[in-house]
Amino acid sequence: APRVTEYTVTDVTTDKTGYEIGLGDEKVEDQGTYTFTVKAAENYELKKVEAKIGEGEATVVTAKETAEDGTATYELQSVSGDVQITVTVEKKKYTITVNKTDADSVLEVSTTPESQIEAGENLTFTAKLKDTAKDTHKISAVSYQIGEADAVEPGTVRRKDTDNQCAET
Repeated sequence: APRVTEYTVTDVTTDKTGYEIGLGDEKVEDQGTYTFTVKAAENYELKKVEAKIGEGEATVVTAKETAEDGTATYELQSVSGDVQITVTVEKKKYTITVNKTDADSVLEVSTTPESQIEAGENLTFTAKLKDTAKDTHKISAVSYQIGEADAVEPGTVRRKDTDNQCAET
C-alpha cells in the first residue's frame, strides 16, 4: 500500500492566555481538510486566527461558523505542509461614561482610568463637591451601573468622608 503523507498541526501562539483551541488529533493527510476550533476565554475577544502551511506565508483564516457559546470553527483545505496556527486575542475594553445629571456647576467627578477600562481591571471613581457649592449642597449618594441599562442592576455608593465626597473602588 502506498504510504500516506501526513502533516503536523501546531498552535505556535507565544502567549496562550485568553483562549482555548481544539486541534483534534493534530495530524492532517496531504491535500486533506483540517478542522479546528478556537474560543476566546471570558473577558477576552478573538481578534484573528492565522495559519501558515508549509513554507508559505501566514494568512488570516475566517471562521466557517461560530456557535452560540462563541466557539469558532475553522477549516483548512488542500493542506500541503505542516500547519502552524497563531491566535490573537485581546482583553475586552469598555467605555467609561460619567453622567452628572445637570450637576456640572456643583460636582466634580473623576475616574481612574479616565475613559476606557479593560475587563478585570479595577475602576475607581470619586464624586466631590466644588468649593463654591460646599455650603449649599451635599452629596447624599452616588450610583453606578456596569453593563447595559437593562442587563445589570445599578449599584449605589453610600461611603462619605469628612469633606463631603463619595468614592468607590
